[in-house]
Amino acid sequence: KVFNIDKIEQKRKRTVVKNKRRNGLLKKAVELTMLCGQKIYLVIYDPEYDRMIQFLSDPLFDIEKVYAKIQNLKNLKTKLSLRTYTNEDFYQQTTKAGSEGGCEGDDDSMHSAELADKELPKQPPGELERLYQ
Repeated sequence: KVFNIDKIEQKRKRTVVKNKRRNGLLKKAVELTMLCGQKIYLVIYDPEYDRMIQFLSDPLFDIEKVYAKIQNLKNLKTKLSLRTYTNEDFYQQTTKAGSEGGCEGDDDSMHSAELADKELPKQPPGELERLYQ
């Protein structure tokens, strides 16, 4: 399946799509933490409004810990430890092999390194809504 995605030129339509996609991305991040025990640090930057949203699956997994973990994984120099992708990398990979969701033990080459093994706290209801108020 070939992806053909272009920027939406109409500002109102772009804003609606952006909000829906952002909410969907945050929902998927929460699901991944709850279902698969992954730790996620996600930043969404909107250059049009100079706004940033930060999502932490665990309050203790902040930017400093993420940066330290990345540096540590880079020093290990193994392909399985750290994977970094751009839009182009992602689309090339998904058009080559297709992508299927999965958790532990999946063979999908798009998965990230497991960053921690302790259980994540449950997110209280309404947490996503508070993220961008």
